[in-house]
Amino acid sequence: MPVTLVCQYLPCSQTYTAKRYKADRSRFCSHQCYCHWKTANQIVTFWDKVQICAHGFDCPFCCWPWEGATENVYKNTTLRNKFVPAHRLAWELGNNRQLPKELQAAHWCHRKPCCNFMHIHPATPQENSDDSVRDKRMRSGEQHTNSKLTEEAALEAFRLKMLGWGNTNIAHYLYGEMGIKVSTSTIDKLMSGRMWKHLPRPPGMPHFPPGYRKPPLQSPEQAVLFTAT
Repeated sequence: MPVTLVCQYLPCSQTYTAKRYKADRSRFCSHQCYCHWKTANQIVTFWDKVQICAHGFDCPFCCWPWEGATENVYKNTTLRNKFVPAHRLAWELGNNRQLPKELQAAHWCHRKPCCNFMHIHPATPQENSDDSVRDKRMRSGEQHTNSKLTEEAALEAFRLKMLGWGNTNIAHYLYGEMGIKVSTSTIDKLMSGRMWKHLPRPPGMPHFPPGYRKPPLQSPEQAVLFTAT
């Protein structure tokens, strides 16, 4: 004989019938209510896994590391049967809205395990990368794994350029005199300011600060003005 039970998902709390032999295991009136309850429970227990500082939930200064995380690894948590970055979920819960899929949850503090939502902000992948370059969190110059130039060679290339040398001749000179094999395109990027941005450049040479990128052209008129400059 069926028995009458009450759905354990509080926003529902409707009565439903279940077979007597299932009464001890039945808690929800539908699978949908079970999924809602599970998601709500995961959200409630989320902050239990974050090491919130002693100053409390309103502290904008301290970092709140995800429990068990290391300093150089992002940690995931489970929500709706999917893996979600813990710091991304922290921002969404702290701001009570969902972060668009095309945006990343970037850290102002540059500490990957931090789940203090006040240390996190939405950013495009390029903006996130530019922030790391600007704050010197990414390898540059000789420390970059793909770098073929040295600081001495880059400064020597600038000196030769100011003497009127062409980029191809500079590349040949660096290989012949300093044993540094670089292509003409590498010298082109060096002279145009697209690499080794942190080095002081001679007057009159293009210089873009770290993380800077040229804005996209919006109209043919802008293209004419850009070419003229």
